[in-house]
Amino acid sequence: MQPLVSIVIPAYNGAHHLRRAIPMLDAQTYAPVEIVVVDDGSRDNTREALTELAEGRSHLRWVRQDNGGAGAARNRGVAEARGEFIAFLDCDDIWPDNAVQARMAPFLDHDDPEVMGVYCPADFIDEQGRKILDGPLFNYTQPFDRLYFSSVTGSLFSPSCVIVRKTAFDLVNGFRQELSPAEDFDLWQRMLRTGGCFLKVSTCRVGWVQHPASTVHSGLAFHQAQCAAVMEQLYSGSESGPWLPEFSGPMGEILFRKERSNQTFAPAIMAAVSGDMETAHAISAPASLPFMNQMPVDRLLWSVRFSSLRTLCRPLSEWPQVWPIVAPRVFRFLEELDQRLGGCRTLRGLIDELKRLPGDEDSPCA
Repeated sequence: MQPLVSIVIPAYNGAHHLRRAIPMLDAQTYAPVEIVVVDDGSRDNTREALTELAEGRSHLRWVRQDNGGAGAARNRGVAEARGEFIAFLDCDDIWPDNAVQARMAPFLDHDDPEVMGVYCPADFIDEQGRKILDGPLFNYTQPFDRLYFSSVTGSLFSPSCVIVRKTAFDLVNGFRQELSPAEDFDLWQRMLRTGGCFLKVSTCRVGWVQHPASTVHSGLAFHQAQCAAVMEQLYSGSESGPWLPEFSGPMGEILFRKERSNQTFAPAIMAAVSGDMETAHAISAPASLPFMNQMPVDRLLWSVRFSSLRTLCRPLSEWPQVWPIVAPRVFRFLEELDQRLGGCRTLRGLIDELKRLPGDEDSPCA
């Protein structure tokens, strides 16, 4: 008999998304599964929606708690789960029919205890299912498709991409809910520090839906501050835990400064595209001239496109129409950042490349 997989779904004012997500899960090709939904203090009709959806679905259970954020809701869901494996799903994301089957295959075919969890790439899509990027995210190229601690820095993947062993989740005491909305970034890195790995499954992709109401869009500066807090702990090595000896020390103050400097660029562009220059400059404050000068221009060019489309929730196909709209704000931010840094070779190269893009730089901002 195949092991039970518990699909944990946090929901806050998610009635509309749940009415789409739960029937979507009915089509999963893997069994057995249970669905555990945590109503995180919703103020809409989530309670009524779940009551209706639970009729005729004996494998669906739900609980309600006071609002505590996605991390607290996921922790509650795992505590309620009966399965040996936990699949996380944000209720607005999209799974293909084989999302559970494909990711459970490595556990069923060769149950390697080193594999604490599996993940699949994600298509970056808008609410209509249109791709915002042409290629998948989280499609890391690593030996044997295995991610270990220090293989990749930063937030590794969206929760909807992941299935983990419940024992591995419990070993590190789950999500640190005080870090929401960067609690998933923190969890994957803490799990990897224990010495196991995450295995990539390439036979399915989830749809990571972006919309203006998402946490990243509505609280960009706070989200970036939480990510910075996770990075500081990651690179300082100040936190104790059940870590493998090789992964118990700090990754280095200089590497931390470099990583933090580099990771400010995309969210700062998002703020600038939104028209919030004050937040854009606050987010980019840690950016440093020596580290910015090491950034490839083509990487920053990609980041401008990615961040602009993500902010406006527009598909990749509309980039030729989006760029003339956002160009004045992007150029203003880049010029001011370049001036603050005292002249940055990479930023000047980026500005030159952006000026070659078709479009009217004097177009009014949306």
